Amino acid sequence: MYKEVLHFLKNSRHAYRNRQDIFHNGLADMAEWHYKHSIASDFDIDSFRHDYSKYWAQLSNGLKIPRIEQEYFYKINGIKSEAYLPYGIYYYLVNPYLNRWPFRRAYEDKNMFHVLLRLQLLDETVKIRFPRMVTNCINGKFFIGGNEQCSFSEAAGLLVDFHEDVIVKPTYDTWGNGVIKLKKEEINGDTLQKLVNRYGRNFLIQECVHQHPRMASFNNSSVNTLRVMTYYNSKGRYECLRTIQRFGGEGTVIDNASAGGGFVLVTADGKVQRTKYRMLSTHTETLPTQVTTDIPSYEMIIKATIELHKQLPHFDLVGWDIAVDREGIPVILEYNCVAPSLDLPQIAGGPLFSEEELQAVMPRVFSFKNTPHYFVNQLVWPDKPGYVWCDDYSFYI
Repeated sequence: MYKEVLHFLKNSRHAYRNRQDIFHNGLADMAEWHYKHSIASDFDIDSFRHDYSKYWAQLSNGLKIPRIEQEYFYKINGIKSEAYLPYGIYYYLVNPYLNRWPFRRAYEDKNMFHVLLRLQLLDETVKIRFPRMVTNCINGKFFIGGNEQCSFSEAAGLLVDFHEDVIVKPTYDTWGNGVIKLKKEEINGDTLQKLVNRYGRNFLIQECVHQHPRMASFNNSSVNTLRVMTYYNSKGRYECLRTIQRFGGEGTVIDNASAGGGFVLVTADGKVQRTKYRMLSTHTETLPTQVTTDIPSYEMIIKATIELHKQLPHFDLVGWDIAVDREGIPVILEYNCVAPSLDLPQIAGGPLFSEEELQAVMPRVFSFKNTPHYFVNQLVWPDKPGYVWCDDYSFYI
């Protein structure tokens, strides 16, 4: 599949001169990629490939959309609905309409979060923060606290003098890839150079957040985060669409659902649902009784993310990754402002959008699709870990 998609991207400008050819071939490639990487092997995809949704045909001007997602999510969560958002429609149509993709590179640079989001504009009763930055590297330049430029030797000294465990991250498109934890006893005068050799010109070193005991109850080794999805809806209001609690597997540092852990739905009042889901599995489990039943500071988290979303006017659908520290203060680890994961929220909570919202927004989506914009395709590079994005394919769909 990787070779086919790479071939499609390399040749799309020449091979697909008709707008509809670009759309239909691209839609099929995108859906196929996600079917192979998001759907459990014990689900029979083939039996639904030619079972087309009348509901989505009506919403999409007659497109033939297989009912794979409707049947897949229903098999896992028991919530039957025709309104599940199909992968291809989401990534190829809905998301480019909601979010201005050409702006993503600057906005998703983890080194710039504290610059782009002005926490001081929040209501003083809303407590939320970023992780403490030890040092960060932007285009080969080192900084103190993300603002004041410093020399390599000064940055190396800051790391040695921090005397705590730290988290090191690449600054783009991680999905957990490349995120490591360094214990304080492992850090010495050579550590920073080793990190430069590994990460290159863009990475950050920050505190390892000591999470609230209730958050740690999901899994002790990983910092377990909430994925909060905020949305600027068709009525012109910001809202929280869905919240998912994610947690890693035993011994893992990251909490991505693919890291052996799982995820659960969090209700509007901050209550943790007991059904535990895993990626690439149709099987569910029940959370152990010792795991918390409610999320600390949840009301404050929702209020803060909705208000902060207003500072990102180019993006109408944002996925926030929020931890909670020992004092109960929410910590913004990152946000995803282009294509927040579709799988987890629909598996845990049913269709992402209400039928009323789909009826309102889909006509706007199809009006937008006839205007020029950038398509950004996500690929897994076959010969090395991590992700690469091809940003330079601009066309009509």
